[in-house]
Amino acid sequence: MTDTPTPAAPPERLLPILRLIGWGCVAVLLITPAVAMRFNPEVQWTAFDFLLAGAILIGAGLVCEVVVRASRDWGYRLGVLVTLATSILLFWINGAVGVIGSENNPQNLWFGLVLATVLFGSILVRFRAGGMSLVLTAAAAVQFGIGTWAWVADWGEGTEKWPVVILVTTAAFTAAWLVAAALFRGARRQR
Repeated sequence: MTDTPTPAAPPERLLPILRLIGWGCVAVLLITPAVAMRFNPEVQWTAFDFLLAGAILIGAGLVCEVVVRASRDWGYRLGVLVTLATSILLFWINGAVGVIGSENNPQNLWFGLVLATVLFGSILVRFRAGGMSLVLTAAAAVQFGIGTWAWVADWGEGTEKWPVVILVTTAAFTAAWLVAAALFRGARRQR
């Protein structure tokens, strides 16, 4: 018998392509506002905006690179990807236009609790799949609680499309956190 290397599983062979797509998306997301500023006077990004967006997107990309090297479990990898994407979207949407009314509405700061739950909870459970499932379920509960409270308290009353905005964003983000929790729960079972 000769020692022939076994071929990588098909998903593992896709990693270089997925990396290229991921880093390409980061580049496109950073270039798009610069191009939009040339054609639309309403798009006004400062150097700080570009630095912040770059730090967030490149940081998320680096986290993905570390996770891909550290875990061969695709459920875990996808769980991290959904968690990062949901966190970035919540931060970005809340900072750019606001979820409750405009971006200047101080009630939007409550959504920082969701991100703090994810960050500190992840550190507390040492990024283990079973613990991450619980942390993201808790993040979904916090997201749902804040959205429900905002709706009941009419925090965005008088703004365009209220309360549809809070109902849709609460449902979408709660669902995204629960999807990530399910991916981590599946990763835990595989171990």
